[in-house]
Amino acid sequence: MKPVFPIFRSLESARRLVLRGRHQGMIDMSKQALLVVDMQQGLFAGPRHDADGLLARLNALAARLRAKGMPVIFIQHCGPEGDDLHPSQPGHAIHQALAVKASDRIITKASCDAFLGTTLADVLAELETAS
Repeated sequence: MKPVFPIFRSLESARRLVLRGRHQGMIDMSKQALLVVDMQQGLFAGPRHDADGLLARLNALAARLRAKGMPVIFIQHCGPEGDDLHPSQPGHAIHQALAVKASDRIITKASCDAFLGTTLADVLAELETAS
């Protein structure tokens, strides 16, 4: 599998290639998606700094992106049996304060890597070509 992002000497050189469209296989950075990772009930069981503010900002950002036709993807961690984030547990649910819409995608993962063993790369590639 070919890497999605090549290594550049500077962010500016990467930006120039994207703007010129000269790197085959490079993701078009003008296309955007919001990835909301691990925002689940079980991870808010204890006190969190500005949790209400964070959830409100995520909802506002997601609403703005949806209004522009941009996708919102929720990445949901699945913990092992006995863990608060196991799919059979209430903590596994995406946080109840987040406004998940029918048009949003939900991708589950079992490791700290949202790409490992998931469909995230395929979904992003599909969204890249779906415009």
